[in-house]
Amino acid sequence: EPMPADLDAALNDPDVFIHAWNAEFERLILKYVVKREIPIRRFKCSMARSRTMALPGKLELAAKALKMPVQKADNSIMLKWCKPLPDGTWASSMAEYEKLCAYCDMDVLTEIGVANMTRDLSPEEWEDYWVNCEINDRGLPLDMPLVRAAQNYAADETFEINQRVSMLTGGIVTTVKQHQRIKEWIIPRLPPGMELKPRKGKISFDRNVREYYLSVENEDVIGGDLRDFIQLVHDGGRASTAKFASMQARTGPDGRLRGAYVFAGAGQTGRFSSTG
Repeated sequence: EPMPADLDAALNDPDVFIHAWNAEFERLILKYVVKREIPIRRFKCSMARSRTMALPGKLELAAKALKMPVQKADNSIMLKWCKPLPDGTWASSMAEYEKLCAYCDMDVLTEIGVANMTRDLSPEEWEDYWVNCEINDRGLPLDMPLVRAAQNYAADETFEINQRVSMLTGGIVTTVKQHQRIKEWIIPRLPPGMELKPRKGKISFDRNVREYYLSVENEDVIGGDLRDFIQLVHDGGRASTAKFASMQARTGPDGRLRGAYVFAGAGQTGRFSSTG
């Protein structure tokens, strides 16, 4: 269908600001789908306003936190229309389409409501937001040969760690991802007074626990194969290596990673954070 004339005129008017929740998404849809490239500084993001007040960056949660009279509707109808159905067909009934439109209308009303209940940003804050958008558009140049090599190195290291873990446990634990088996193997081998303690009803062997066992103060208490085992699980459980796969998946053919920064992503301090 043709674009409504008033919307067409507003998009073409350089004096009209476009307000949206997660305005970067709307701007990129306009650019790449609607083929309208609109300057970044005409966009104002109500999600950014929410974040600067330490409110959630998710519309549904922000509306709940503000006890809004209008709340975001259940999004199951939107998700259904965004993906093929299990049999490969697409949703097609007019009744469902009208329900989808009603969902979108409620979304917009919720966005307007949250925007009306949050403060506007200062000129300096908006400038920071727009600079963040420019950084996301330009992207971060990554050394992709290094990213791929790091993944190969991590895979080799993980294989070696798992082999060593399997040998130490006599095949009871074969990978560092077998969390339940790891706890079952280590619990009876811990010295008195060093037992794993429940946290929120669950036995924890997380990074903090492992670092405590591996600390210098416990060198005389935990040693030998037990210490080697804890060190191997600790080394194999690092999240840093998984980041290389995320870098590769999110990087374009020009070797640049885009859309990684979130304006005021840390609610308490307002500093940038990252996503993905």
